[in-house]
Amino acid sequence: MRDETGIPPAIGSLACRIQDKVDRPLLVRVSSAALQNPDIGIALTPFEAINSDDCRTIPNLQLTTDGLVGPDYQLTLTPQKTPAAIHRQIATCIAQTDESSSLVDFDDHLTRGTGDWLENTAYWQMVEVRGSN
Repeated sequence: MRDETGIPPAIGSLACRIQDKVDRPLLVRVSSAALQNPDIGIALTPFEAINSDDCRTIPNLQLTTDGLVGPDYQLTLTPQKTPAAIHRQIATCIAQTDESSSLVDFDDHLTRGTGDWLENTAYWQMVEVRGSN
């Protein structure tokens, strides 16, 4: 399966719908357990270090790792083993969030490894699958 760029999502980027009504910071929580997942590399990159031609970003994204919040960071994921496995995990992570709190709990979805693609609550427009932890 390929996105509009023609790049397989598991090794390129995964496009998702983003709701127009997102007018507050989107909080993403990633625990140490998720960061240590052998199948996934997670990197936090300041927005200003990302080429706008390479990655569409969400300006008001906030990311917290075990309580530490960085207001202007982009979450990137990269496969360490099989692209198919990472694609499933990323799809699960991105798809689900609580609309009332704007929280995407990556650790929960990475650990559980299950979930449905809920387009009505998918706030992410694009997540780059690159970098390493």
